[in-house]
Amino acid sequence: MQRRDFCKLAATSVAGALAWPWNSTSVQAGQSHTELAANPLPAGGGGPLPKIRVHPGWRGLVTDENKPFVPIGAMYFRANNGWTPRFWKEFDARAALRDLKTLKAMSFNTVRLWLTSLSFYPRPGVLNPAAVEKFDQFLAAAEQAGIYVQVCGLTTWQGRPKKEVPIWQRGDEYADPRAVEDQVQFWSLFASRYKGRPVILTYELANEPTVHWNTPAMQTLWNKFNGKTTPIPPAKDNPGDSALLAFQHFREDVADEWTRRQVDAIKQSDPDALVTIGLIQWSIPAIPNPPQFYSGFRPQRQAKLLDFMEVHFYPLAAGGYRYQSEAIRQANLAYLESVVRETAAPGLPTMLAEFGWYGGGICPHYGRPRPATQQQQADFCAREVKTSTPLVCGWLNWAMYDDPVAADVTRFSGLFTANGKVKVWGRRFSQIAHEYQYQLPPVPLGKIGPRPELPWDACLTSSAAAEKFRVEYLAAFQREEFCS
Repeated sequence: MQRRDFCKLAATSVAGALAWPWNSTSVQAGQSHTELAANPLPAGGGGPLPKIRVHPGWRGLVTDENKPFVPIGAMYFRANNGWTPRFWKEFDARAALRDLKTLKAMSFNTVRLWLTSLSFYPRPGVLNPAAVEKFDQFLAAAEQAGIYVQVCGLTTWQGRPKKEVPIWQRGDEYADPRAVEDQVQFWSLFASRYKGRPVILTYELANEPTVHWNTPAMQTLWNKFNGKTTPIPPAKDNPGDSALLAFQHFREDVADEWTRRQVDAIKQSDPDALVTIGLIQWSIPAIPNPPQFYSGFRPQRQAKLLDFMEVHFYPLAAGGYRYQSEAIRQANLAYLESVVRETAAPGLPTMLAEFGWYGGGICPHYGRPRPATQQQQADFCAREVKTSTPLVCGWLNWAMYDDPVAADVTRFSGLFTANGKVKVWGRRFSQIAHEYQYQLPPVPLGKIGPRPELPWDACLTSSAAAEKFRVEYLAAFQREEFCS
């Protein structure tokens, strides 16, 4: 999830441009803080976990003993230190171990974890030893608890003042050759250090990357692509316009090249590492949006470079979902299925690696404030799991804890309240995890009924084309719901 005033609705501020089943002391937001010393774990604990790999014959993951593995868990940060965030600055290995053991006892097996740029890579070519030491301790805690770790690459999600963002990451990190090379060096260093650590489930290259529309670096690449100085088309609807469509395809080229460089760096350092990307849901133009919302990271193209696919989803089919009506609930479930279906279409295992919604309070910063109960959250999220079941190989909830200082659904989207009490959704998701991990065969992609095909290129230039597809897809989805 990108940390903005409203989750997912401001794609223009996204950083960047080149099947299976179903408590610590708080620091006030904005208060300055310093790196804390790492808190070592006590001696002892579990040993190496089985290596997870992609099964070559179907859309799922298996252990090195060829046993099915369904990753189920949550994004991990502790209450009160996630939003700003201060996770690595205030890292507490003992608290992490307690949390991971709690998740394991509830049948979860995976957590997702971000590496913040300022902590891990403040300047190119050098990993920050203090941050690496803390990460080592987190991996030791995960091994001791029996939990796999999905490592998400460098992010500046913290919303810090510009002066606190590393200089190398202030520009266009997808199109500027120097910035791309800096990230290549990071992955080379990081993957080399952690080569052969099965506890690392996968490297997620980026959280919701989106290629910028118009930056100096993009203009330079666009000129080079065309062999002459060529204006970048306006970022507005222009149905069927050839120049706009060509530029959207060019953005896909930029995304592909960026991914290829990062994947090569990891694979050269650790050939057995699994690599994926956490796609924002706007990577699939299945709902009306301005052209610049499209990320450029097209699943059909990215799948040729990755080991498995991931996508993030939040119910935004009619603005932020506020549990208003059954009709809007259906619209969001159909939207979810269309996004996951397109992500899974290339044939790779696909994870719903960030999903969820709020319950137990009011979600701020969109529409008219409307409280939701924990039961409403549990019912809707369980329905999301059921809807996506024929298409995905795992689920990661956003997040483990509610975060009371968050400015979006993170305030009430956790499996646990901010004070550590398990929520209704936490119990329901635990039951799902217990039922489905390590045991069921993959569900064929064709299990869902007939659906309209997404007119991809038309939707890249026309929000009306995307709206037409959305309406047709919802009708097909509802027909199957009615029949079942």
